[in-house]
Amino acid sequence: MDKLTRLIIPSKVALITYLSISLIFLIGARLADVLDALSGDQIGDIFNIRFDMFLDSINQLNISAPLALVLFWTIIGVIIYLVIVVSHNIWVEARNDLIVENNFVHPDHYQHSNFWITFVTRLLFRTSAIVLIFVLAFETINFLAPLWLELFGNWLGHISSPMNFLGALIAVTGASLNQHLFVIFTRLFFLRDRITNQ
Repeated sequence: MDKLTRLIIPSKVALITYLSISLIFLIGARLADVLDALSGDQIGDIFNIRFDMFLDSINQLNISAPLALVLFWTIIGVIIYLVIVVSHNIWVEARNDLIVENNFVHPDHYQHSNFWITFVTRLLFRTSAIVLIFVLAFETINFLAPLWLELFGNWLGHISSPMNFLGALIAVTGASLNQHLFVIFTRLFFLRDRITNQ
């Protein structure tokens, strides 16, 4: 039970890291609103105008289409690389387990059925962890991140409202919890934290 508690509850350093990354993400994504809220003027609008001018100058250089193409294929390449690395990692570990099972001399009281139970359980466990990572990433991109940005933006628009502050607090906490879930699933996939005793 102690291993499970250590896995689920983040340490103080991890918690501070999650909160810091969440704040940086939310403030960076809503930088114009943050500037407006801090200054009371329309500095955020000036920032947006200058950023739009920057994007227009990039468009005039005719590099936006090749840049988008390079970015697209980079993302596709990273995804394919991750799939290959994960598949190779699972394959090598399975092959090593089979070599140990079949080519080494075991004591007389060794039960081969325990090996197969452990082997299949570990394979299913790792597969489940990688599926959970992809589901969490999909849900974060499509639903959770826009929700947190909206809650945080509402607070910046009405900074004196206590209800909107609660929304901002929920946004920071939710983003931090999401990061922690990614860490948990990644640790489970790489079997960094073993919950059961083998």
